[in-house]
Amino acid sequence: MKCSLFLPLSLSLALSLSFPLSFPLTLSSDSIPEKSPKVLTGKASWYNAHGRFTANGERFHRDSLTCAHRTFPFGTRLRVKNINNGREVIVRVTDRGPFGGKYCIDLSIAAARILGIVRLGFAEVEITEYEETIIPLKAGPIKIPGIQFGTVNLEHDYTPEWKIEPLPPLKPLE
Repeated sequence: MKCSLFLPLSLSLALSLSFPLSFPLTLSSDSIPEKSPKVLTGKASWYNAHGRFTANGERFHRDSLTCAHRTFPFGTRLRVKNINNGREVIVRVTDRGPFGGKYCIDLSIAAARILGIVRLGFAEVEITEYEETIIPLKAGPIKIPGIQFGTVNLEHDYTPEWKIEPLPPLKPLE
């Protein structure tokens, strides 16, 4: 057994050393592709299991922006875009499913309303993982503009130029 593994390994090593390499071993920044978000396309449906426990242990609420997906970890935020009308929603994975073969994601009814798929029941969607961009606060003291409270200096008199005349007395009814 040891001899049968040793022979192919030694032959591959000998061949790789006998032929000179025709390409450089250094990688330039142009040759390394940037990490792009994974885009999934497929059909989405919606479900309503109000009050039941989801797979991660939370109670499902119909007004929450959550979804069920087979592979994404719990708590992952996904951007779901309806390809037909261009509407988007960001949902959080809280459940597992759908287990039917033709759907790739199950949305809560609130998310389905935003995407406009409640009446039809399904739609063709594009799913990408959503990563929040958090801008850190600037270090150092924050300068708040001051407000000065005090008495108002009136340089001129604000009495009206017109006078209010009293109304004439009412006459008694006859």
